[in-house]
Amino acid sequence: MPLLYQRNIEYGGSTGLKAQLIPLEITGSTVGYLTNMEKDLKEYNNPSDLTTPECLPIPVTDEIRSRDAVISQFVKYGVNIDKLRLGEFDQKQEEYDQEEYEEEEKTLLHYHAALRNSLGVFLMVKHGADIQANSGYEKGTALHRAAAGGCAKIVRFLIERGVDVNARDWEKRTPLHFAAAGGHVAAIRLLFENGADINAQDELGYTPLHVMMTNGNSGPDSWSIPALKVMLELGPNTELGRFEDNQTPLHVAILNQRDEDFIEVLLEWGVDLNSRTVEGRTPLSCCVERGEMAVFMMLVKAGAGIHARDEDGRSFLQYALEDDEYAYACLPTLLENGLFALDSDAGDGKTLVQVLKERCWLYMIQLRVNGMPEVDELKY
Repeated sequence: MPLLYQRNIEYGGSTGLKAQLIPLEITGSTVGYLTNMEKDLKEYNNPSDLTTPECLPIPVTDEIRSRDAVISQFVKYGVNIDKLRLGEFDQKQEEYDQEEYEEEEKTLLHYHAALRNSLGVFLMVKHGADIQANSGYEKGTALHRAAAGGCAKIVRFLIERGVDVNARDWEKRTPLHFAAAGGHVAAIRLLFENGADINAQDELGYTPLHVMMTNGNSGPDSWSIPALKVMLELGPNTELGRFEDNQTPLHVAILNQRDEDFIEVLLEWGVDLNSRTVEGRTPLSCCVERGEMAVFMMLVKAGAGIHARDEDGRSFLQYALEDDEYAYACLPTLLENGLFALDSDAGDGKTLVQVLKERCWLYMIQLRVNGMPEVDELKY
């Protein structure tokens, strides 16, 4: 059952609230209020007044005024909004790690922002919630949570009240990282146009564009394409590499197996097809490593260098042969398109045909490669 916890309350007067920890069972109607999700991505393109001068949501209904009045009474008797916590707690559990629990708790402002509940956010801010506060083990602000949920109303509301658009969480990610990960077009635009650093790198060197390559919204790639186009229009550095391995967004997209339509958008914006990681791997190397031969041929047709070798001198063929599954998927494409031949160097002083014979693949590959002549095994 959800419980609302009050800690360290400073109260005044004999009618003040109790100073000790007070669990308050939330009624059904209040639960409905707290979980009232709202997602309005059209709000950015159709701006309207979000609140009254008193910070009440428009329209101001009787219900809103009544809730505002209740919160006002709490504040009147000394409740600090920033010290209220909402968490899930099993009443039957007799022992739990208090420190760990408190670390995972969220302020009510964070909770409402995460649920995309604009009413809750407006009321919490009106009654003194700190919009810059970090909360929970992630140490993000309410703007991080609003950006992750993509609610343009809340994002704009917090920005208008001076929240830091480049605040960092425990992984050094900004709100723009979260908006990009979710593919939230309106939130991306709002953050960028209000000073968010589009090339901000987290602790691993991921920019918002890098994060977008990992498909954080858990939907099909087509869902992310509108946000990707918007992100590219805003002018990020598409060649900025991660700290440890110098992977560019194109490397990350291929290694995360984004589909051809998604990759095509990157190619249309002129990303570097031959960028190299610290190990000398190009995007083509990543295609072979993942068995993504449709994307591989897209890059080849777009002008990617097919003779590149990594820092250890390995070719695409040697990458393909490192994994049996990917080798079986890649070899027909590499041979059919004349990128390699049976007598090509496969590493360790062996030719490709010798490796195929060792793995008993020669006959199967012959059947799969169009126009491949029969091989006289005795010749090799």
